Amino acid sequence: NPFAGDSDAVAAGAELYAATCAACHCDAGAADGPAAAALDPKPSDFTDVQMMGGLTDDYLYWRITEGGTIEPFNSSMPAWESVYDEDQIWQLVSFIRTLSE
Repeated sequence: NPFAGDSDAVAAGAELYAATCAACHCDAGAADGPAAAALDPKPSDFTDVQMMGGLTDDYLYWRITEGGTIEPFNSSMPAWESVYDEDQIWQLVSFIRTLSE
């Protein structure tokens, strides 16, 4: 992650997250946003320290880029590669990391 530990990147990622991720993952990342109730499977809980500790930044980048509609995930998460550029996705990863701290 080229933005690891960069507070400006975390702040930028927080804005992107609020705009596109919080509806499902909620503001705090606990997977109980207003849209989450209708989803199966449920969104990932970014506050889960054990789960997040097992995920690399590269994996988070890939999941944001590709979304979750692919096997084996079969979730409703859209692919964000056509919406966000590479830097913005890394900023999202940087912010998401803070939710389990």
